[in-house]
Amino acid sequence: MNDLETPVSGHEESPKKKKPALAAFLNFIVPGLGYVYAGNIKRGVIAYFLLILVAVISIRFVAYTFTLFLVGIGLIIAFYVYLIVSGYRAVGKAKHQETKRWDVWYVYVLVIAAQVGLRPFLQSIHSLGYLSPITPVVIPTPAMDPTLQIGDHLMFHKTKTIARNNIIVFKWPPDQKIMYIKRCVGMPGDTLSIRKAAVFVNGDSLTGDYMLKYRYAVQTDGVRIQQRVLDQFGIAESEFYDVGSGSYSMFLTQEQARQVRGLPFIKFVEREMTSEDELEPDVYPQTGSGQWNKDNFGPLYLPKKGDRIPLTHRNLALYGTCLKYENESVELLDSAAIINGKQIDTYAFKDNYYFMMGDNRHNSLDSRYWGFVAESMVLGKALYFYWSKDWDRIGTSIR
Repeated sequence: MNDLETPVSGHEESPKKKKPALAAFLNFIVPGLGYVYAGNIKRGVIAYFLLILVAVISIRFVAYTFTLFLVGIGLIIAFYVYLIVSGYRAVGKAKHQETKRWDVWYVYVLVIAAQVGLRPFLQSIHSLGYLSPITPVVIPTPAMDPTLQIGDHLMFHKTKTIARNNIIVFKWPPDQKIMYIKRCVGMPGDTLSIRKAAVFVNGDSLTGDYMLKYRYAVQTDGVRIQQRVLDQFGIAESEFYDVGSGSYSMFLTQEQARQVRGLPFIKFVEREMTSEDELEPDVYPQTGSGQWNKDNFGPLYLPKKGDRIPLTHRNLALYGTCLKYENESVELLDSAAIINGKQIDTYAFKDNYYFMMGDNRHNSLDSRYWGFVAESMVLGKALYFYWSKDWDRIGTSIR
C-alpha cells in the first residue's frame, strides 16, 4: 500500500494593508517618502528633487522683490499640499504588494533622521551660493543699526554694480572667508574725509534718507534707568551700558537722544566725540603712531582701476594693503615694493576700491579700521527684508 502525500494545511500571509494617512504624513516629513511607502520609489525620488528645485528656483533665482518672494513661498506651500493629498491617494490606488525587505518602520525612521541631518546643508547649499543671483543673510550685530537690526533676515542680489549709499554685502578684507554688510560711502576715484563724525566726499557733506546712531553720555539724578523705559524708545538692552553713579553710555539716533533727554530724571544727554588731536593707533592705516581717529579721518583717496601712484613712504602706508590684495608676492620697502620678485617705485591699481561704514557709527568695525574694500571682494547689494522681529519692516526695501 502506497503512502499518500499529505497536503499541507494553512494559507499564505497576505500583504499588509498600507495606511493612506501615514503616506500623507511621510510626504509631509520628507517629500516623496509617502510615495515610496506606497510602493512607487521612482515617483518618490522625483518628488523629492522636484520640491528642492522649485524652492531653489523660486527663492534663489526669481525673488528679486518681496512680492516674487511671496509667490515663491506660495508655490512651495502649494506643492507641499499636493504632496500630502496625492500621498494619501497613492495608497488607495496602489495594489497590494508583498512587503519588501526594506519596507520596515526603522528604514523610514533612518530616512527621516537623515533628512533632519541634511537640513542645514539643504538650507544653505553653499555650492548654489556661487550660482544663484539671490542669497539670504541674517544680521548678527548692531553695526548697521537702526537700518539693519540684530536678527533681521534679508535678501541680497549678487552684483558688482553699486552706487554710493547702497548697503553692500562683501568679503571682510582681513579674512575673506567672513561676510560683512555695510553702507558704501566712498566710490572709486572719490576723496573721503570725516570731520567731527560727519562724512565728506569730494568736499561735499554726504547725505541720505537714513538714520545714524552715535554714542551718547547720559547722566541721571541718581535714578537707575529701567529697560522697560528704554523699550518704549526702541533702545535694546545691548545698546546701553551702566557705567555707575547714574551714568550711562548709549548708542542712540538723534530722535532717541531727544526722547531720553525728555525723561524727568535725566540731567543731560551729550553726544560723545573724539577730538581731532586724539589719535587712535587701531584706526587705519595703523602705522603704530596713529594718524586719525574714528570721528576725524582722512582725507583719503580711493583708488580706481588704472590709477598709477608713486610708491612713497606715505603711499605705501595707505595703499600697501591694496598691493597685497592684487598680487601673490609683495614685500613693502621704505619707498618701493618688490612684487613677484621685481622691485618697482610706481604702481598701477588693478581693481576698484570702496569705503564702507556702519550706520551705528560708534559701534561699527568698518573701513575706518581695516581700510579699502576691493571690487573683487564685493558680493552684492541688499534688496529687502523677508523676516524681522518688527513686523512693519517685513517686505520693505533696504536703503
